[in-house]
Amino acid sequence: MVDEATLNQAKADVDASIEIWRKLIGERLGDVVDFAYVKGSTLRKWESPLDYVPLISDVDIHVKTMAGRPLFTPDPEGFIAALGLTRLYEEMFKERRPEHLHIPRPQIVTMDELEPGWVPHDPSSIVVLHGEVKPGVRRPDDEVRADDLAQLLELEHLLPALPMRVVDRIGLEYYRIIRQLCWRVSPTPVRLLSQRADPDHVWGLNRTQVAELLDDYGFDDVSKHYRDYYMAGWDSFETRFQDDEAMRKTIEEAYWVLHKSWVHAQTLKNG
Repeated sequence: MVDEATLNQAKADVDASIEIWRKLIGERLGDVVDFAYVKGSTLRKWESPLDYVPLISDVDIHVKTMAGRPLFTPDPEGFIAALGLTRLYEEMFKERRPEHLHIPRPQIVTMDELEPGWVPHDPSSIVVLHGEVKPGVRRPDDEVRADDLAQLLELEHLLPALPMRVVDRIGLEYYRIIRQLCWRVSPTPVRLLSQRADPDHVWGLNRTQVAELLDDYGFDDVSKHYRDYYMAGWDSFETRFQDDEAMRKTIEEAYWVLHKSWVHAQTLKNG
C-alpha cells in the first residue's frame, strides 16, 4: 500500500523536476524558446495514489519555439545537444534530490503552429517555465464533446491490435507496452465523463475525482479498472519494473479501461 510519506516524496521529486526544467530551458534553450509551461495531472491536488504513479505519470511540458524553429537542430550537433540535456537534467536532479524516490520523466511537446485550444484558458491550471503565456480560448462544450467521443470511438482500431503487441513481450519489454498505453488510459475516462458532465470541469479533475465521478454517472465498471490500473502501476514501480506479473496486471487493467470505455462510447453514439 502506498502511504502518505511515499506520495509526498514523489511530489517533492516532481516539484524539483519542474524547477530544474525551468532553469534548463531558460539557460540552455532560451534563445530558441518563446514560452514553455507545465500542465496536466502533476499540477493538480494529489488526494490518493491514483493521482500520480512514478514513471507512468509524466511531467508534461509544452514548448513554443520562436518562428517555428526546431528545439534542436536536425543534425549530429542537435542530437548530441539533446542527449547532453538529459544527462544534465539527471545530474542536477540527483544533486538537488539525493534521497529521491524517482527521477520524474518529462514529456516535452513542441508546438510548431500553436492553436488556441492547446493552451489552457485558465492560467491557474499551468505553471509557466519561460516567457509569457497568453491564456488560450475556451472551446465550446459541444465541440469538446464531439472530439472526445471521436477519440473514444477511435479505440476500435487500437484494441484489436493489442493481442499481437503483447504476445511476444517479456521482462522489460512490458514497460514499453505500459508506456505505449499510459497516455491513452489517462484521458479516456475523462472523455467518457465529458459526454455527461461539463467538459471544462471534468478535464480539470484529478484522477481520484475522475474515479468518483465515473461511479456517480454509472460508469463503475470503468472506474474499477481505472483504479486498479494505477494501483498496479504503483506495484510495478515499487518492484522497479522487474516483476513481470505486476506489469502484466498493469497492462491488463489498461486494456479493460480502454475496452469498457469504448463499449460505453458505442452506446452514447447510438443513443
